[in-house]
Amino acid sequence: MTYGWAILIIAVALAILYQLGIFGGGASLLSTSCIASTGYLCTNIQMNTTGNVIISFAQSTGQDITLTGIACTNTTASPSSIQSIVQTPLAPGQKTPLVFSCLLGSNTIGTKFSGALWVQYNSQTQDGNIGEIGSVTAVASTAAGVSATTTSTSTTTTTTTSTSTTIIMGSGNVWVANQGGNSATSLSSSGSLIGTYTVGSAPLGVAIDTSGNVWVTNDGGASVTKLSSSGSLIGTYSVGSGPVGVAIDTSGNVWVANEGGTTVTKLSSSGSLIGTYTVGSHPWGLAIDSSGNVWVANSGGTTVTKLSSSGSLIGTYAAGSTPEAVAIDSSGNVWVADQNGNSVTKLSSSGSLIGTYTVGSEPFGVAIDSSGNVWVANFGGTTLTELSSSGSLINTYTVGSEPYGVAIDTSGNVWVTNFGGNSVTKLSSSGSLIGTYTVGSQPRAVAIVP
Repeated sequence: MTYGWAILIIAVALAILYQLGIFGGGASLLSTSCIASTGYLCTNIQMNTTGNVIISFAQSTGQDITLTGIACTNTTASPSSIQSIVQTPLAPGQKTPLVFSCLLGSNTIGTKFSGALWVQYNSQTQDGNIGEIGSVTAVASTAAGVSATTTSTSTTTTTTTSTSTTIIMGSGNVWVANQGGNSATSLSSSGSLIGTYTVGSAPLGVAIDTSGNVWVTNDGGASVTKLSSSGSLIGTYSVGSGPVGVAIDTSGNVWVANEGGTTVTKLSSSGSLIGTYTVGSHPWGLAIDSSGNVWVANSGGTTVTKLSSSGSLIGTYAAGSTPEAVAIDSSGNVWVADQNGNSVTKLSSSGSLIGTYTVGSEPFGVAIDSSGNVWVANFGGTTLTELSSSGSLINTYTVGSEPYGVAIDTSGNVWVTNFGGNSVTKLSSSGSLIGTYTVGSQPRAVAIVP
């Protein structure tokens, strides 16, 4: 058996001279091209300001291979680590999009990157091959994200079929924590699967920072996992026992509710421990208001705790029988889902009771749209309740089995995880069903890239 090296020379020639107008017209578009070596194909190269590079990769080596990992380095030296990807069989002539997380010196349009792309794969004669795909030079041409459309063709002796897939990195992507799969799933804004990535044990919570990094709480592992926007592992950091809820403040600090105890943990954006603060019994969900105060739902009691941005106790307020989730509207009012009370409680920013409103069975998730309407996932059934900002019932909508987490995208669409259905449901702002999409086992929390 031989150690197989797949060599694909990628030369990305970006027409900056066009941007300068030297070739006429003063064109502002950055063109890219990819020159592949014999036996390989590379098309549709794009890059954004976070260093995500997408290529459409194909091979015609005469044998089937299975891609298992990728890497991007800023030198020609072999990579010190490989990013695991979902195993992808690739027959000769078949294309697949590959998303690389490369390194940038800055985060601006026009930033240049030069380095090498690598692939790990199993062949018919050798497992664990690591080969240099080739050298790449790219210019970041978009800040919001990069996209690539590829056509996958598989051929037999009698038939050829083609499908078209679009992968979008950036705004609108949906991330789901899969408790039963020890993984996080990323979907595009249209519900297409981008990837599934391994995290820690029994992940329950998920939040996204302003750099697009994904933070996942591992309830079974007393830790949080940080992934890049493309799913690469950045790090795993210790917190308290049974971490569940997670939220990120405007400074990029990460707050985690430790349901296995009576505390919340505050980490810096790099994962360093800032502090651990006492709250109520079995804290579950948490949210941060516009002043940086942290509101924590204490599921083992009947209260929510309010902490300052530095972790000092401001107050503890009654909020139903089993408060699980918390969300804050644009007026600073605090909405708390009360699982055993089949209701949500509304508090003022100072903790005064405004009202309690009936929803469905065992409400667990709560989110607020741009109109101030409140959306509640009723875990004990198959429904989602919509309330007005004053607590009046607007409607109840059917979703999947045991709806748990809820999030709202910038278009006002509502995404709900169906714990019992291994799926997420997408509704329009008026409650019309847009689609239901498969994710991992026992999906819990859901978050959307802003």
